[in-house]
Amino acid sequence: MSFRTLFATSEVERLRQIENERLVRPAAQQHVLMCVFVMIAVVLTEPRHVIVAGAVTVAIAAVVVGLVQLGLSRSRHIRFWMAVENLVIVGTVGVATAVTGGLDSPAMPVFAVMSAFMGIRFDSRLGRAMLVYLVAVALISIAVAEPQAFTEQPGLLISWVVACIAIWTATTAVGHSEREARSHAVSDTLTGLLNRKAFELRMESLEQRVAGGDPVAILMCDLDGFKMINDTLGHDEGDDVLRRVADSLRASARSTDRVYRLGGDEFAVVLDGASVEHAEDVGERLRAGVEAAFPDFPKVTLSVGVARGRGAHLHLHEVKTVADRALYEAKRGGRNAVVCAAAA
Repeated sequence: MSFRTLFATSEVERLRQIENERLVRPAAQQHVLMCVFVMIAVVLTEPRHVIVAGAVTVAIAAVVVGLVQLGLSRSRHIRFWMAVENLVIVGTVGVATAVTGGLDSPAMPVFAVMSAFMGIRFDSRLGRAMLVYLVAVALISIAVAEPQAFTEQPGLLISWVVACIAIWTATTAVGHSEREARSHAVSDTLTGLLNRKAFELRMESLEQRVAGGDPVAILMCDLDGFKMINDTLGHDEGDDVLRRVADSLRASARSTDRVYRLGGDEFAVVLDGASVEHAEDVGERLRAGVEAAFPDFPKVTLSVGVARGRGAHLHLHEVKTVADRALYEAKRGGRNAVVCAAAA
């Protein structure tokens, strides 16, 4: 299995992970508070070197979490950033454990907490690799601090490893259920396209890039006469039309273009970094693809409104509003057309 395959992230996976991070983040904040309370207790009871090691551990963990959050907002490779966060924090906890007494270190419970987070955050394939890394780091840190523990306290060591594996197994089941729910939350069940929730998340994630000067184009698409198809042929035929349209849009768009079904016969495409000419070309490909997919009866066509914008003063919802107006112009001008406008 290649490194690229292990950390490959589809758009649905990326959006699901972002949603999952929103659930995990409050728990992570509580974990940081717990670490602070532990440090206060350590200050009252332990030698100076323990205090320093614990403080450094918490500080490094806080910096890493902050950097990962920045990565989550700017990168599509969200699982990579989450893995980096876990690798660094576990490694840091391992160093703190080695410095502060091995099995008797106040940092040891953090390993169990991290095994729980790994189960929630990652699928079983990557999660297993992370769990092996965690156990290896913990055992190495114990071996450095007190190598006699392997002969004097083997039962305690085995119990600790089994406890970490059990915690990871239990939270993996919960995490899998949450991941499935999140996948459905951002996917349209009828067409398999991304849905309105995914569209809103994408808009949020691109706001910073638009403010920084990166261009973003939004294509608003609407089928022509779809209500008549539902009224005359029935909803089953209408659903089949929507599935065929979705297949056509996927085939016409590039692999990097994100296609969304916003509801009914309304679709959207988000083009990151596209020029006006490129966005208009994509719109024309989408329109022509749908027209070619329905050469006979029922006759289905697509109207497309295109808008592109960038700049600190501009919000993506303004770009969407301009694209909606352009779509209205395409409808009013005779349908089965692409109309392009510039938000800024």
